Parts: sequence; C-alpha cells; structure tokens
Amino acid sequence: MVKLKLELVFFGDLLNPLEFTNLIGILATNYWYKGDSIPDNNRVSRLETSWEYSTNFIETYYLDDVSKLLLDKFEPYTDKISEYIKSNKLESKLYVIAESESGNTPALFFDKKLVRFLSKIDGVIDVDLLYI
Repeated sequence: MVKLKLELVFFGDLLNPLEFTNLIGILATNYWYKGDSIPDNNRVSRLETSWEYSTNFIETYYLDDVSKLLLDKFEPYTDKISEYIKSNKLESKLYVIAESESGNTPALFFDKKLVRFLSKIDGVIDVDLLYI
C-alpha cells in the first residue's frame, strides 16, 4: 500500500499569513510567525514566518491523483500568488510525502500542469519517501 500527500508551503520574513489567506481565499492548514516556539521543543523558535496547505493522505500509487486536488484549488490564484511572492521576497516549496509498506513505491511523475504552476510561483520540490 502507498499513501501520498502534498504540502504547499510559502515562507519568508515579510509573509503575513492572514493577509495571504485573504488574498487567495484559501485557509491554511497551518501557519506560524517568525519567533514562535516549535511544538514539543519550546527551546527552539521558528526562523521564518510560514503558511502551509496540506492535503490529506490518499491511498494511491499516482502523484497525479493528489496533485490534481491541489491544482484545482490553487491554480486559479497563480498570478496573485506569484505577485505576492515577488513583492514580499518569499520562497515556495511543494513537499511530496509518500508512505509505503512492503517495499511498494509510488509513481512520482510530475506532469506539465504541476511543473508550470510551480515555475510560475518560483517553487521547488522536496520528496520524502517514508517506508513503514
């Protein structure tokens, strides 16, 4: 069995999570401010402000099944997101998280639509494969 989820994250010192939420009309699944304590480790503070949106894990072998859900939600706001990133000197990252049992591996194919979206928001991809 393989489960996949995506996390789209925007971060930087000039990010205002509430302003960003209002701009695109999508609620973050998590956000924090620079200097906030990290849960379970109150001795360490966040180094930057961050806004993140995460899908749920979906049982599938195909990244397209999950990326379509994310793109349907964010693609209409690509220009607004891109402009906000540039004007606030932010960074963006797409985390691809795969949980796999019994050595099964997902098909991590990045289609043109996803690559185009990430290019427009100056995003990078980080893939985490977890074998449980």
